[in-house]
Amino acid sequence: MSPKIMRYLRLSALIIAVALSSACLGNSRKAATALQYLDEASVLSIKLPEVPDTGSALFESDFKTLHEWQEKRSEGECIVAKKNADYDFRAMFPGLKDFYENLPAVNREFLDSVGDETAIAVKLMKKKYNRARPYITDPTLLPCVDKPGKNSRAYPSGHSTRARVYALLLTELMPKRRSEFLTRADIIGLDRVVGGVHHPTDIEAGRRFANALFAKYMQNKLFRANVNNLRQYLPKN
Repeated sequence: MSPKIMRYLRLSALIIAVALSSACLGNSRKAATALQYLDEASVLSIKLPEVPDTGSALFESDFKTLHEWQEKRSEGECIVAKKNADYDFRAMFPGLKDFYENLPAVNREFLDSVGDETAIAVKLMKKKYNRARPYITDPTLLPCVDKPGKNSRAYPSGHSTRARVYALLLTELMPKRRSEFLTRADIIGLDRVVGGVHHPTDIEAGRRFANALFAKYMQNKLFRANVNNLRQYLPKN
């Protein structure tokens, strides 16, 4: 084969590879928009503490804590809080990045579906409780992380809920690492307060919601089967 033909073939292969790569990047995963493990009534049946009344001791405590964090947080803490705002499983639990990426596609899709379903459930609860973000109620609060969308509500915290649901799922798989997973979830929740976009009571509500939500997930046969299927891929350590 002549050198000219070889160069042509190599160039053609490169063009095809780039095209395929671009196509893959253009087809990023879209979050699910429908519940599959629970129904709406089941989600809304979960009871959370009522949103603190304006002027109540709990209301005042929320804003006192937010102002304290605003005064003392460092630039580094804000950078970490921004990083911890990433919803992706690998970002929430970076120590399990390789575990996730080495899973068969069907198992990765299951983990993604848990996050998607939890996000839908949180949206339903936020609509139910309809609490404004703290910086809307008190304009002297200046978040150091990206503000959620204009119409985003605060209660319960989506990050707190999602991180804890994942932590409970991981605990189901690796019970000896329970403290590690739950601590990581708590850090993600706290960083929403540090960043100024959630009240402390939003975070606590997220933890409670996650506990109840995960218990309901585990009552679903498909969910349990997917959890059990993950066990064969657990990291050795």
